[in-house]
Amino acid sequence: MKRTLLFVCALLLVASLAVAGPPNTYQVTGPVLELKDDVIVVQKGKDKWEIARGKATGIFTGGIDTGIFAGSLILGYIGDWFGLNVLFLCAGLSMASTLVLFRFRRSRSTAQPRKVL
Repeated sequence: MKRTLLFVCALLLVASLAVAGPPNTYQVTGPVLELKDDVIVVQKGKDKWEIARGKATGIFTGGIDTGIFAGSLILGYIGDWFGLNVLFLCAGLSMASTLVLFRFRRSRSTAQPRKVL
């Protein structure tokens, strides 16, 4: 059973590394002025910024939904088979690996928001 658990944890780690896309190097925070299917307009200070939405947004949210569904099934089985201690260990390792991945892959993107004149 320990080999199965290690295999599942290793598979989850490899899958999270393989599926993780390049993150953005910008952060535009502020009130959302306009929300359409293809663009979000955000106000930052006195400036307005357009952030494009496209197929990548749909793929991203679909990936999150799939991960939530698959993760709940996998972690549910781990909790049943091995107990809650192992369940929370796997969940914590998964979150920690995602945090490390996010911090180190953060500076590779070239996408930038457009300033609205």
